[in-house]
Amino acid sequence: MSKDITNSGQFKAGQSGNPKGRPKRNRILTELLQQQGSARFMVGHDSVTAQEALARAVWQFVVTGEVWLMGKKLEANSAGEWASVVKWLYAHVEPTQTATVEESDGEMVIRVVREE
Repeated sequence: MSKDITNSGQFKAGQSGNPKGRPKRNRILTELLQQQGSARFMVGHDSVTAQEALARAVWQFVVTGEVWLMGKKLEANSAGEWASVVKWLYAHVEPTQTATVEESDGEMVIRVVREE
């Protein structure tokens, strides 16, 4: 009463072991952030969405290493601290990208590779 096992439990090439994929998770926080992000308010003389205001603040920090939020100045105290924030942003805001930091001869290079 023995069976000949020719396939050791592996799927054929190109065949998925989970054809329906991972079940969708409830993303309540994401939905709330999207709703709040579309709300408009004034920044200076401009009416912008919360998403636009956040993008401006992030961009300002990435370009200059400092940004004003709620009347307080936030700034990177070193190039390494700035690089850590930029690397974190790429890892969490655009998770399909990989950021690496290279340092040599006092020069810092941040390389972002889009993985598609």
